[in-house]
Amino acid sequence: RMNTEQYLDQYLQENISESETLHSMKNVISEFAARAPKILVTKCIDGRVHGSKQKGYPATTIRFGRTDGNNVSTDKNNYWFWNRIDNVVNNAQSNTPEMPAIFIAYMHRSDLGLGCAAHNNNEDDAYKAITSQTKAIRKIFKPENLYVLEGITNTDTMAETLVFEESIRISTEEIIKDFNLNELSDVFYKGFLKYPIKDPATARFVN
Repeated sequence: RMNTEQYLDQYLQENISESETLHSMKNVISEFAARAPKILVTKCIDGRVHGSKQKGYPATTIRFGRTDGNNVSTDKNNYWFWNRIDNVVNNAQSNTPEMPAIFIAYMHRSDLGLGCAAHNNNEDDAYKAITSQTKAIRKIFKPENLYVLEGITNTDTMAETLVFEESIRISTEEIIKDFNLNELSDVFYKGFLKYPIKDPATARFVN
């Protein structure tokens, strides 16, 4: 078990390493941000809920809004909420006109431990918090301008479920179970796993 000094030392080392990686990838991140679909995510302030890395996006390239339990007022007077949406839609129209912006509202759940404390571990209440956002947004924005999704993170496994309109669901938990994926080699070519990536910044970021 780490003492306070050891914990802070490790935390600072990881921050330095992350900063060096981001600095060395500055040009790549800039190019990626210019071409990739623009994404706005609202989620709980719980740090376990998926961030950029789990979506394959470099840090700083997704805009996040965090609130306790992802409870957000969709009243027109909530400028913080609607201005962020307007900004991401305008960004997409200007820079990726062939692709709509993407909005994802996340809740989180758990089978083994505690789910969302803000909702007293009540999954139905947590889901209502995100659907109140998606319903309000879909009334205003067409899918060709802003594609709206709901997301569920299982904080036991970090598995993710995306819920599309018309109740279409894609769950990484179900994919792993259906295809019996237990080892990295079930997904990745063994040669890819055997040899390290030569570029140090990329290797560090992937790890």
